Amino acid sequence: MVHNPYIEIYNGDNTPLTIKSVKTYSLTRYATAYLNANTNYTIRVDNITKDMPDYDIQHFKNDIPSTLPIVQTQDFYFDHLQKTDPEKVKKMDNTLNNILWAVIIVVGLVIALICYRTFRKLDK
Repeated sequence: MVHNPYIEIYNGDNTPLTIKSVKTYSLTRYATAYLNANTNYTIRVDNITKDMPDYDIQHFKNDIPSTLPIVQTQDFYFDHLQKTDPEKVKKMDNTLNNILWAVIIVVGLVIALICYRTFRKLDK
């Protein structure tokens, strides 16, 4: 159990961070070693020789242009714009619903026929 944990954040020359909460998780790891008497040992848990990553925005300052291009449209017009009749939309919806129900009924009848034939084969 760690009694005095701390977190170190290198933020470079960016604006200061506000940290609202910190949640830490750890896994229990066990190590088995044969140790000799009268010998000093050092246990290193993390690789401290590894370089820390540097995600500072200063590395990208030259990649971001000072003025961004503006997207403009030319000759933009509606060729024809018409309002759809609500009765026509309702008729289309009813037609699609009827087609859907017909497909469901046909598939149900096919499944019923397959079940009927399977049960007849089981009786023989």
